[in-house]
Amino acid sequence: MSTVASLTQFTRTAESAANEVIDAYSTSFGFATRLLGRRHRQHVRTIYALVRVADELVDGVTAEA
Repeated sequence: MSTVASLTQFTRTAESAANEVIDAYSTSFGFATRLLGRRHRQHVRTIYALVRVADELVDGVTAEA
């Protein structure tokens, strides 16, 4: 597999995972991102999902401990 193909596969997988996180945790944020231009929308969604997972790890694990 070429480097470009690997990067494309990684990007699609990361975006799919980010969309699942947003769908599971924040419907309002998902709707709000529709106000963004197409060029930036998925980037913002992906960053939000990363931060959301980190927040769950810190808050959720701490609460369970």
